[in-house]
Amino acid sequence: MASWGKRRVFASADVSRSRKKRIKLLRICHINLSKELRGGEHQTVSLVQTLRHRVEQRVVVRRDSPLHKRLQKLALTGVEVTPVANSPISALRASRGTDLLHIHEGRSVVIGAMRSVLGTPFVLTRRVLKTPKSHVMTRWCYGRAEHVVAVSHAVGSVMNSYGVSTPVSMIYDCVATP
Repeated sequence: MASWGKRRVFASADVSRSRKKRIKLLRICHINLSKELRGGEHQTVSLVQTLRHRVEQRVVVRRDSPLHKRLQKLALTGVEVTPVANSPISALRASRGTDLLHIHEGRSVVIGAMRSVLGTPFVLTRRVLKTPKSHVMTRWCYGRAEHVVAVSHAVGSVMNSYGVSTPVSMIYDCVATP
């Protein structure tokens, strides 16, 4: 596993290639511990592919999951794939040394919340219409997010009515089809 070194700043996409080498890139850690390969996982792959020349990325995935196998098969340059056991503690350890966490599924929100307590902000993409549980710990975790991205107005409405003060924005999911 490569070490990312010191904190980095965002390098604009319009900077010449020779100058990019001197600019330190933002380090994003995506977390998706799903055991399946469905729409959210395809969207994770699409986002990682799109950002691979603009930021440094680590993708924390469940070991031997279809998403893990897909990312291994793609072998994207500059993308570190970190397989972990299906445990929040394993994912928390694997997400060290990043500037921003992007949580891609609801079961990993607790990882983002714990990492935020340690100083790393996180954003959350919410793709399902189901309201998160109303348990005080779940509300605390969602409330720790810097921002929630909803993939539709309906999902955004669910999150806005959830009752935490985290800002919610709508960005449609889209995955290219063959």
